[in-house]
Amino acid sequence: MTILNELPKPPQNPPTERDLTASWRGNFDEPLLTIKCITYNHEPFIRDALNGFLMQKTDFPFRIVVHDDASNDSTQEIIKHYAGRYPNVIKTILQEKNLHSRGIKRGPYVDPLVAGQYIALCEGDDYWIDANKLQRQVNVLAANPNYSASAENSLIHFLSTNDIGAFSKLPDHLVSIPEMLRGRVFSTASVVHRASGIAGRDEALRVAGDIGTWCYLATRGEIHYRSVFSSVYRRGAHGAVLGTDPLNWARKIERWNDDLEAFLAEPQLTWLFKRRNFANYHIAGCNSALSVAARLTAWKKCIQYDRTGALRSLAGRLPIAGPMAKKARSYLEREREESRLWARHEAWMRKTDRRIQSNLVIGVTSLPARIEKAWMAIVSLLDQEIGAEKVVLVLAEEEFPSRALPSEYRLLETVGLEILWVSRISGGYKKLLPILERYPGCDVITADDGVVYSNSMVSELLEARNLGSRTIVGHGGWQMRALEGRLLPSRLWPYAAGGTASPSVLLPGREGIFYPREFLRSGELKNLDRALELCPTADDIWFWAVSVLEGWVPYCIGNHAIDTIHPQRGAPELGQLNLDADDVQVANAIGHFDIAIAQTL
Repeated sequence: MTILNELPKPPQNPPTERDLTASWRGNFDEPLLTIKCITYNHEPFIRDALNGFLMQKTDFPFRIVVHDDASNDSTQEIIKHYAGRYPNVIKTILQEKNLHSRGIKRGPYVDPLVAGQYIALCEGDDYWIDANKLQRQVNVLAANPNYSASAENSLIHFLSTNDIGAFSKLPDHLVSIPEMLRGRVFSTASVVHRASGIAGRDEALRVAGDIGTWCYLATRGEIHYRSVFSSVYRRGAHGAVLGTDPLNWARKIERWNDDLEAFLAEPQLTWLFKRRNFANYHIAGCNSALSVAARLTAWKKCIQYDRTGALRSLAGRLPIAGPMAKKARSYLEREREESRLWARHEAWMRKTDRRIQSNLVIGVTSLPARIEKAWMAIVSLLDQEIGAEKVVLVLAEEEFPSRALPSEYRLLETVGLEILWVSRISGGYKKLLPILERYPGCDVITADDGVVYSNSMVSELLEARNLGSRTIVGHGGWQMRALEGRLLPSRLWPYAAGGTASPSVLLPGREGIFYPREFLRSGELKNLDRALELCPTADDIWFWAVSVLEGWVPYCIGNHAIDTIHPQRGAPELGQLNLDADDVQVANAIGHFDIAIAQTL
């Protein structure tokens, strides 16, 4: 399977108006849905937006309303051309003088043309890539009267670098108001909402903005989010936000936040509004392009909205002392945590009623650069509510030629740790495979030397393992996806929701994976030559491919609370994916074993 390395685009030759409307049940004058598109100087982008609308396959009539705010490029000419070809579908409002610069709202111009039960949103610099987007989202809303809006995921196109990102990594779920106040969950182009859901919004909120609108909709019903990629969100210097003075932007957001906080009137949300204001003023305070006076104004606001009080004690030395003080506090806290962890372990090992799971081995490996702190991970593995018969630390003699280890390991060997020395096996296959040779017939949990695990990690894996046969169980996971027949890069995969069992779930070993002994008997699993050919540096990917090939199903419990000892540069929360080499190895395994990956469209 090839890897998607370029953005999908809507067809450049959309269907004629006659072909577009052939499947509609209804007439032009009574659309079920209206698409609202706001444009300004979107000449390079507007064709993609309009083509994305016109590619939609629906059984209901829809209307496209395009409002251009007096663009001074060719945006209006392009809109006129499309409107001429689709006179019954596209309605336009083409301003001769810019409204935004005069503080005039566009609602009175757009709203008279909006009709139907549903409204879909997409600004002129974004676009849709899924021909079934509108039909799918209307079906969701029609089937769930308690939903006020349906949102989906978006690809991000970073114009300055031409990179592709994912707007969200979240699985399907219902989005709460606190979640939306913490940060953007979905893009505007992904939303379809009930027209009735925003009734009264303009009276309740002076300036709603996107977040205000989503929160208002959330007071009228639930907002359903789906992780499917159905639109592209462009991010670059053309955007209104990125082109705004950061101090003025922070002030504007502060006014919006005050307005929204008064509308919601929920005291428990106050800290979130403070955090939002703090974040924007912090950006302005750190912006060296602003004047000294402007930065000082921003820092004063940061102190006003700082919930911890830490900035107040450093006010005379900001912004230099702040980051330095934070690093110092972090270092001291880590030292205290090491002492607490060791004391907890000593108390735990004195208990005589610890439960041990027979025929269970926990395997972990380490490197010279990480061995000084890796003992913390091993302590957490020894301290489990349900312990393993053995916790095995696999080390390569080539990497530790003198076998010299920190003193903590000698102590741990007296309370259950076994150190297994092996000759170096290339590609990182030095953890699970050597343990299989040492302990045949045992279940194995693989763990990471850079994580302090909660003491329920093993018991949760064992409990989930008992729920179904032929499952490989892990705490966290990624939902592998394909688009237009090509594998999406792993940086675009969403997290797998808790309780997901699917061949398309990849379980990274960082949070712990339970491999049952029946699976570990697989001959293909031990085919090191093929493993090194297809997945030379990614043993987790090889184990996943073999499990799926032989009918085992990866099962994701849900994200597990872990404390990272060794932050991994460039790595996401659930492991060491998002590297081009990993994507190639996933594609190699999929192609070799002909594994089917769920499409996002």
